[in-house]
Amino acid sequence: MKNFKFLKVLTALFLIAVTISPLFANGQKETENKESLKTIKIFAYQFRNDDNRTQHMADAYMKSHPDVKIEIEEYPWDSYFQNLEVRFNAENPDFDVVIMDIPMIANYAERGFLKDLSQYIPKSTFEDKIAQKSLADVIYKNQIVAAPMQNSDQYLFINTDMAKAAGVTLPSVVVDNNTNITSDFAKKWGDSAWTWEQTVAAAKKMTKDLDNDGITDVYGLHIEQAGRLYQLQPLGGSRGGSIVAPDGMTVKGYLDQKPWYEAIQFYSDLFNKDKVEVPGSFIPGYDAPKEFVNGSFAMMVGGGWNIKMIMENPNINVAIAAHPYFKDGIATTPTGSWVIGASASVPDEKMGLVSDFLSWWTLTDEGSELWYDTNGELPASKYMLNKLSTNEKYSQFPRSAQRLGVYQVMNTAQGRPVTPFYPFINEGFDKAFTNAAQGVDPTKALDDAINEIEKNIQRVK
Repeated sequence: MKNFKFLKVLTALFLIAVTISPLFANGQKETENKESLKTIKIFAYQFRNDDNRTQHMADAYMKSHPDVKIEIEEYPWDSYFQNLEVRFNAENPDFDVVIMDIPMIANYAERGFLKDLSQYIPKSTFEDKIAQKSLADVIYKNQIVAAPMQNSDQYLFINTDMAKAAGVTLPSVVVDNNTNITSDFAKKWGDSAWTWEQTVAAAKKMTKDLDNDGITDVYGLHIEQAGRLYQLQPLGGSRGGSIVAPDGMTVKGYLDQKPWYEAIQFYSDLFNKDKVEVPGSFIPGYDAPKEFVNGSFAMMVGGGWNIKMIMENPNINVAIAAHPYFKDGIATTPTGSWVIGASASVPDEKMGLVSDFLSWWTLTDEGSELWYDTNGELPASKYMLNKLSTNEKYSQFPRSAQRLGVYQVMNTAQGRPVTPFYPFINEGFDKAFTNAAQGVDPTKALDDAINEIEKNIQRVK
């Protein structure tokens, strides 16, 4: 009898447990879902490799949104793209926000990996807050697939001691450590740019065999990112050359035109005919800014990210001139940098939070200023471009030199081609210009690259 009563009690307890355990499970699941909807996972590029700059932005947002949790997964340059590709191709990428290099976004958008941000943030807001040329670079098939975080700029750095020793007269307007850079000055500076023809003539004078042993000790000119599309696009852009069709589907009829044959011939001549360029610049790990400071070459076309290191180095006297252009063309300069977007896998009920975070970072005065103060690259937001140009906070050199970059963003900037096939085009372009620099016939190098690019495009269409 006692055993029977015990079994009845045990059975009752079991039935109660079976009945209420789903309630506990559902409660736990509901709690987890609520937490998930308040958690933003970011896949990030590791800016500058010295500290987690994305974390700095996340901390600021979480401080004003204490109910939000932000988790960051960060990778350096040499592993970032491979890891992002793997994650995008997974069934669940397991991130909400992604930081991307701007030329890749059309590829990611075409493959359905990105949300159209204009569905959550009015297009008019982007137009009001972001510089026109920066905004154009993140629009693909009439969708805003990312928000620009920053921009980029390029200059001609000249070793003034070497120029003087070679009898080279500098451009009429240059920047040094004592220059007060006003908006009026920036325009005069831009208008004073050397042509490429003048730049090469000066480079020849400054190329030196110091000990007369038949070996060049100082080269006259180096273009920082040797053989790279980003760096070399102005060589064709100056004469009106486009790389791809407006729909991004082919390079035929664009990259195979006169401006690009002239551009690749010019680049080849720097190495093989004029012999003013550094042949060793293609070696992996070649540190162009460091070699410029060390006196390996007299001039460098390079990015604004070098200004502080170069201009504050006590071992070299440098003037900054505007980016060169061809005398029968116009001034064009590289532009575009890192952008931030939302993964297509983000559930709709979470996009309010995600879009608010993206908007805060890139479109608000607070977020865009904090990112500029954190990372120091040329801004993309109109607010920060204006503030950089006019506010006393940014009037001290070398930071004030970025006012020249503002001038370029508004007047000479030319974005990289917006195309889902950018990886093919970038690889082919780089290979063609690198081969031409190393002695391959320039026309053949470009034709071979175009054929390879088109084969790859057709293969995946």
